[in-house]
Amino acid sequence: MKLVSTIILASAMVAAAPSQDIPSLDGPGPRFLSKRDSYHCGLTNYAAPTEGPIGDGIAYLIRGGSNAKCSNAHQCELVSCSYGTGIAICAGSSQYCINSDDIGDAVKAIYSYCGYHGFNGGTSIPAMQVFQQNGNNVLVKGGYRC
Repeated sequence: MKLVSTIILASAMVAAAPSQDIPSLDGPGPRFLSKRDSYHCGLTNYAAPTEGPIGDGIAYLIRGGSNAKCSNAHQCELVSCSYGTGIAICAGSSQYCINSDDIGDAVKAIYSYCGYHGFNGGTSIPAMQVFQQNGNNVLVKGGYRC
């Protein structure tokens, strides 16, 4: 009886862990980002995200393909959330719509630019963000209830 409950508990713990089925960080950068965009690493004014859920969010967004996500002017819209770590798009002075897979690519670009190389499960890292010249941006931070 004790062995059965231990196996059930262990399998429940494995099911709750973030997956590591993450696309490679190698390859071309996002189509919509340019060299003039502004990358911000180590943001301390936001809660720290966790690496494993960032990878889960990237995989989720890339699987979404050309499904558009939108944010109204001067607002942020949460587009992926896992284990308290969220990925949001934020609009500048007008509505901002972007394909889901492009958001995933942007997060990969921010992640690589900021010097992270793997998705190490529960490791917390500082929040990060990339701004386009028009004020639209993608933000990765923790502290969400999801």
